[in-house]
Amino acid sequence: MKEAILIRTSDDGKQTLGALTIVGTDFGCKTIERPYIKNKNNISCIPKGVYTCKWTKSPRLGRSTYEVLNVPMRSGIRIHPANYAYELHGCIALGSAYKDLNLDGLNDVVHSGETLRKFEELLSGEDLTLIIK
Repeated sequence: MKEAILIRTSDDGKQTLGALTIVGTDFGCKTIERPYIKNKNNISCIPKGVYTCKWTKSPRLGRSTYEVLNVPMRSGIRIHPANYAYELHGCIALGSAYKDLNLDGLNDVVHSGETLRKFEELLSGEDLTLIIK
């Protein structure tokens, strides 16, 4: 099973930014999530910890994505494309860099779809251990 490490670098109460790497590869990317608000459903990123991710079909997205399992009091957490934290409901979005796309003074992630495709191709549906620090 492959292992990914997500190091959260900032949480300003509006969004959480970080960097994700897949151990033993040269893959690295930026992440964006909702801020941490006591693990509340749909408005908070998930707590720091160690999680198993499985390739499963998302009813909401209509395709398979990596689902983050065993999140306390939460379900349906996914790793999927998005540019802005407000597009997420507790999920994690990947991108190649940060840029203020909508000029609101907050960093957003760019090239999210392309970055996610590289992430998914590298993992090829294999289970993943996600360590969030």
